[in-house]
Amino acid sequence: MIVPFPRLVRRLAPLALAALVMSCSSAVKSVFKQPEVRLQGWGVRTLSFDGPVLDVRLLVVNPNGFSFTAQKLDYTLFVDSTAVGLGGLDSVVTVPANDSLVVTFPITVGLGAVSQVGPKLLRGGVVPYRVQGDVTVRTFAGTFSRRFDERGTYDAAKALNLR
Repeated sequence: MIVPFPRLVRRLAPLALAALVMSCSSAVKSVFKQPEVRLQGWGVRTLSFDGPVLDVRLLVVNPNGFSFTAQKLDYTLFVDSTAVGLGGLDSVVTVPANDSLVVTFPITVGLGAVSQVGPKLLRGGVVPYRVQGDVTVRTFAGTFSRRFDERGTYDAAKALNLR
C-alpha cells in the first residue's frame, strides 16, 4: 500500500521531532560546562548540644551561555581533610547564563568535627577546604546530574575579622 505524501509526513513528523529533541539534549549534555562550586564563607546560625549549625555560603558559577536551574544539590564539606558535615539544597535555584549566585545552606557540624577543625579555624590563617557532591540541573534541553569536586583555601582569620 502506498501512503500519500502528506499523510506520511504527518505520521513521521512526531518521530522526527522526538529524534531532534533527543539529539539537542545529547548535544547540550556534551557541551555543558561543569558549574564551579566554591566556598564563599560561613557563619554560625545556632549552637546546640549536638554541635553548631553553620550557614555555609557557596558560590555557584555558571560558565555556560544558557541559564540552568539547580533542582538538587547534595554536598560534603571538608576542612583540612576532615569531613565537617553534609548539606543539601532545599529549594530550586536558577543561575543565569555566564553568571554566578551565592547560595546559603545550613549544615550541622558534629562535635567530633568541631574538636578537630575548630582550633584550626580559631587560630586563623589559610585552611584548605574541599566541597564534593552532586548537582542535578535542568536546562532548556533536559535534566541531568553532574558530580563536582572543588578544592581551595579559606582565610579563617579574615572571615573572623582577626586581621
